[in-house]
Amino acid sequence: MAQITTLEKVQNNKKISDGKIKIYLRKIIHPLLMMAAKSKVNFKVVKENKYKEIKNKPIIFAINHQCFQDTPIACRALKKHGYILSGKQPFEKIDELFFNLNGSIFVDRKDKKDMALSKDAMVEYLKKGQNIIMFPEGTWNMTDQELILNMKWGIIEVAKETNAQIIPVVLNYDRDNNNCRVTFGKTMVIEKDRDKKEALEELRDEMATLRWNAIDQTKVYKREEINVEELRKRKEVVFDEYPM
Repeated sequence: MAQITTLEKVQNNKKISDGKIKIYLRKIIHPLLMMAAKSKVNFKVVKENKYKEIKNKPIIFAINHQCFQDTPIACRALKKHGYILSGKQPFEKIDELFFNLNGSIFVDRKDKKDMALSKDAMVEYLKKGQNIIMFPEGTWNMTDQELILNMKWGIIEVAKETNAQIIPVVLNYDRDNNNCRVTFGKTMVIEKDRDKKEALEELRDEMATLRWNAIDQTKVYKREEINVEELRKRKEVVFDEYPM
């Protein structure tokens, strides 16, 4: 199955979001997809807490991004169907099938027109009462310096326009013990007159704090104890897990 962007849908005179029947069918098959997603997860998933949602408001799940397993792990932890915002990129065929069956908004991150139309698609889904799953960092965070990378305005603009709630989700991988700890942050509702830069900083700070708290519970090393070459090898392992 192909990855069809929102711009390509418009060019082919197709609607940018699913209709009621297609949405209903996706929700029906969602539990089966979650069972299938287990085969892609190599870590024990540990939920540290529960998220607090505001009833009768669609949700934008804002998730940090570190490796290819983020999506199946997040979907399993959320236990709610949501349309996934995904960059158009090389996928293994089984993963491409998963994204298409679940329902995804594929975006060409090099095309400004497609990015704008993808935002329109998110707005349509949220106004239809559907949830959105997205990774606002936009790429894997492989740095040693930043807990959360800079994020784009889109998540705030979409939340404002649709009155959706944003629920921060942070995944913390412990490769030594082969687990991934999932922590949910405080639910945010962005007022119409809220400064978007201020709101984005609040979201990033919340996600960074969740990561910091998780790191703070792990073993502390002295600088002279750290093997830099070993750290490089660990990064290479992450890339090797999904060479595409």
